[in-house]
Amino acid sequence: MLLRRIRHDAGLVAALVAGALLRVPWLGAVPTACGDEGNWSWFGLDLFLGKPVVWAPEARFVSLLFAHLIAWSYRVLGVSIASARAVLVVGVTLAVPAVVLAGRRAGLQRGHWIIAALLAAHPWSVWW
Repeated sequence: MLLRRIRHDAGLVAALVAGALLRVPWLGAVPTACGDEGNWSWFGLDLFLGKPVVWAPEARFVSLLFAHLIAWSYRVLGVSIASARAVLVVGVTLAVPAVVLAGRRAGLQRGHWIIAALLAAHPWSVWW
């Protein structure tokens, strides 16, 4: 039982390390923020500077939580694209063990590992 748990935990650590190695070294790399990434970076900057966020009328149903997390990241790490992207890195890094733990509780044999690996290395989670 203990050996099996260590093996499972080693897989979790490997998924987290692989995700971090694929993601962290290039946080500030090009391409620069554009599209949605640029919009959310600006929303976070507006909140950081104490300005109101200006939404398009059709987008006002969306929560500002992500922008608040980016503003918090700017306060902690400084204003940069890397700081905005760090919010996503933290989110995915927390999601990987959460998926593994949920899968264990659900009694899954391998499904949770597949989901954790996809979260750790999926292109939308790694490349900007």
